[in-house]
Amino acid sequence: MKRRKFLKGTGIVLGATAIGGLAGLNVINSKISENLDSSLLLKESNKWSNWSGGQVCEPSSFFIPKNEQDLINKLKTTSNKFRVVGGGHSFSPVVPTNDILSSLKNLNKIISIDKNAKEVTVQSGIPLSDLTPQLHKNGLAFLNQGDIDKQTLGGAVSTSTHGTGKDLQSFAGFVKKFKLIIANGEILNCSSEENSEIFYGGTVALGSLGIVTEYTVQLTDTYKLEEKVYPADLNETLDNFWNLVEENRNFEIFPFFYSDQVVVKTLNKTSKNITKVEQPFLSDDFLLALGLTLSGDSGSRTDKVQNLISGLIDSTSKINDSYKIYPSVRNVKFNEMEYQIPKEKGIACVREILKTGQKLKVPIFFPLEIRVVKQDDFWMSPFYKRDVMSISVHQFADKEYNKYFPIFHEIFKRYEGRPHWGKLSYYDREGIKKLYPKYDDFVKLRNELDPKKRFSNDYINKIFG
Repeated sequence: MKRRKFLKGTGIVLGATAIGGLAGLNVINSKISENLDSSLLLKESNKWSNWSGGQVCEPSSFFIPKNEQDLINKLKTTSNKFRVVGGGHSFSPVVPTNDILSSLKNLNKIISIDKNAKEVTVQSGIPLSDLTPQLHKNGLAFLNQGDIDKQTLGGAVSTSTHGTGKDLQSFAGFVKKFKLIIANGEILNCSSEENSEIFYGGTVALGSLGIVTEYTVQLTDTYKLEEKVYPADLNETLDNFWNLVEENRNFEIFPFFYSDQVVVKTLNKTSKNITKVEQPFLSDDFLLALGLTLSGDSGSRTDKVQNLISGLIDSTSKINDSYKIYPSVRNVKFNEMEYQIPKEKGIACVREILKTGQKLKVPIFFPLEIRVVKQDDFWMSPFYKRDVMSISVHQFADKEYNKYFPIFHEIFKRYEGRPHWGKLSYYDREGIKKLYPKYDDFVKLRNELDPKKRFSNDYINKIFG
């Protein structure tokens, strides 16, 4: 939710006064921090941390290859386990390792652009925020994006990161082919025509089959989007949810645990002129940090603050090029769980999550995030062979989440929820196996390509054996 003036003058003043004047403002600002460069170790430390600080490890070495051949040489001359980090925006323990941790930050170049086919071949280590402006200059754009663009292309694809839209797939769905380097240093070119089993099994594989260094991705012509954000009645919106999905290219909602108001966000293509957006007096990050600070660890206080804020939400709209509309600035750190629920079960699941949170008086100020994603054919994709409703639960990075997230997990589990691979979940191997029809085929493929499990860590072993 971006650029909304959802707290106005008196609310801000009262809130800042309530937590102690200038001292209170310092507390608020301490919750806002710039994005961490996850391609480096923490300063004055041999440790690595993800963006939220929820995943930390101390690798035996940190390797940044100069180029693809440098990476191949490293694989051939060592026998260590090997994990790769992208933008560090995964909340799950998909990255941490005590062995070699590698960043592909130098593999960040566009190899070629085919404007007729609307395809780009690009190295996997490029951040989306660097790639999209370059694509725009060449008259091309992604069909869809999520609301964060700090991930690398490789990280976004391998975890099946997504945006929202009934006709729109995740980043994995845009992939036409990729180059995979396996444990012995061999290069495999994979597409639906060449090494097709590896293509469908390895596009979404969490880096467990090898290291992808290059993708060819399907794009589209550049386009503009009109974003509209507005408050609405929660129950009416849930009752009418799928009609609203049909009426909008991109549709998502943000329900609060303790409010009967919901924030609705729509994106639709437009030929209208780009609009000038006035910068608010206080940033959304500041306002979010204010709400988090006022709520504290009390469910009853969170109830009051959420109702205050939801009652002050304004309707806003803006128009810009797609790659500028999709991403949000996210400097208030949080941890997140997200599950993909079969479309027909989604609304019931949302209602139960909200009801349970209210009953438990959870001190979660963040709203839920509800999106929709089109199915694909990748074996370990959360969207394999089914259209879904995506439901996310967030908690501020410095607050306890393990008291409540496992309870929500059990609800998601009853609704056959598949976890987002880059976000927190509580499934073990047997739980994952029940959710993925091609699970055994994937495990067999992994055993063939990486028999010594060089590309594993504790999390990979937990879910794939």
